[in-house]
Amino acid sequence: LGSAGAPRGRCAPICDPGASRGWARVVEPSMATEEMRRKILRVFKQLSYASRDLPNPEAGRREVWKIKAWLRADPSRWDARGFAYLRYQQKEVEATIKLAKYRAMKRRYYD
Repeated sequence: LGSAGAPRGRCAPICDPGASRGWARVVEPSMATEEMRRKILRVFKQLSYASRDLPNPEAGRREVWKIKAWLRADPSRWDARGFAYLRYQQKEVEATIKLAKYRAMKRRYYD
């Protein structure tokens, strides 16, 4: 055991961030949620920008509003599952944009 009662090589259950005993610093839950919050906000911003390129931008704006309301409704959605849902929605929007561009090109050159 270490000097404070913790096994050597392991962090004590609650580490003092300012301690210089050589123990690894435990990541506080608030820090982890703050990182996830930043990821969610970044993906939400990308989704908002991507929705402008949809064939019907007004419908895209409504979808973004629905997603925003979904996120605001429950604080427990600001986790990895909410992040995965946002990424899924972002991929759906990107796929819709690509399909619209493909159809426009097909009309232009093959019809």
